[in-house]
Formats: sequence, C-alpha cells, structure tokens
Amino acid sequence: MGMDTTTLKGLTVLEALVRSAESRSAGELAQELGLVRSNVHRTLQTLVHAGYVEAIANSAKYRPTLRLWEMGNIVVQRFDIRKLAYPTMRDLAAHTGETILLAVRQGLEVYFMEKIQTEKPVGTFVLLGARAPIYCTAPGKAILSRCDRAELQALPESFERFTDRTITAREALILELEKARVQGYAINTSEWREGVNSLGVPIIAPGGNALGAISVTGPDTRVTMKKLRDFAPVLVDAVGKLSRSLGG
Repeated sequence: MGMDTTTLKGLTVLEALVRSAESRSAGELAQELGLVRSNVHRTLQTLVHAGYVEAIANSAKYRPTLRLWEMGNIVVQRFDIRKLAYPTMRDLAAHTGETILLAVRQGLEVYFMEKIQTEKPVGTFVLLGARAPIYCTAPGKAILSRCDRAELQALPESFERFTDRTITAREALILELEKARVQGYAINTSEWREGVNSLGVPIIAPGGNALGAISVTGPDTRVTMKKLRDFAPVLVDAVGKLSRSLGG
C-alpha cells in the first residue's frame, strides 16, 4: 500500500497544533516535529485553505478551528446511532428473516455502517462501509424523503442510470419522495442492482430530518412486492419507536 507522505505530514502538523496549549508558529512546529520550516509553513497554509486551521492576525501564529469539533461530532453521532439502532435491527432480522442494513447519508451517497446478514442461502451481499447512490436505494430515498423542498431542488437535475428502472430525473424522484414521506417508507425494486428489492424507513431526528435509515433487502424472487408490503408496517413501527426514543 502506497503512503502519501504529504497527507501524513499535514495530519501530524494538525495534531501537534490541536494538542498544543497555545497557538504556534511554523518555526515552533517545525522544531518540535523535526520538519523543515518551509514545509510546515506550506502545510499550515493548506490547512487554513481547507478550514481546519486559522492564521492569527498580525502574528505568525496559527490555531485550530472548530471544524475538527464539527467533524468529531458527526463521527460520534454515527457511533451512537449504530449502537442505538442495533437492537431494532436484530428484532427486524428475526421477524423478516432477511438482511437488515443501517445507512447514513454522505452527500449523494449512502454509507452502510451496520448490517445483520440473513442466514438464507441467497442474500443480498452488502459490505460494511460500502457506499451506494442515495437516489435509487431504499434507505437513500427514505433519508431524502425527510429533506425539505429547497434541499431537494438543490439535487442534480438528472442522475446516472444503473438499470432500466432507475429514476434519472430529479422531478420524478421528488414526486416519489413526497409519496415516501406520507407512507413513512421508501421502496427500491431493481433500481440500483438488478434483481434486488428493498424497503427503507428513516430514523428521524428531533428536528424532523433523517439521521439515517434502516432497510430490509433481498433477492426479488423472495423479497417480492407483496413481501415488502407485509414488511412495511413492521419496519415503520419498529423504526418509529427508535426515532421516538431519540426524541424524533
């Protein structure tokens, strides 16, 4: 595996700055870390540009910004949601006998952070940490169904097609999301992966937005439309209880 030394240097400088009790100059950091001052100066400029560090006016010193705190907060929420969602996922796996996934949004994708794999011979295999397009997956659409109109209008006008069932136009997607919002769940039938169906329910935060979504997924030979309709009230009820326990 190749190592990017520039990135590593940047993280080393950032960490030293964070752990330091007061603001520091490039020279001080260079001395402490055994690096060349001009390199450290360039690294600090890059970190300022990226919003992680700020230069203090009228001095040659730098200090970290709150961006790290924001990032850390996102990570902490993820860990919590994983732990909090697990008992609900376990119950749903037992009830449905199919694979249950926990997904969170990352831009125009969803990121699968937890799963309980079905024991059945043919299952949908999703790797933990895998990403999928937000607009043609059930958990993705469930999360988007909790976004306001302005946020939805900010989505791209058209999307990449994966199968002949993928919704590729923003306006068509918005219509479907409005329906999903009313129903409390979103469905995907072979829109991302051919022959794979799923149903997702948003985990609702206190403000009404989605923290993530829990979905049930499987091959369309077993997880038919009728099956999804049977699963819908069970998932809506279970994930609704989870949302309420979080104050949503």
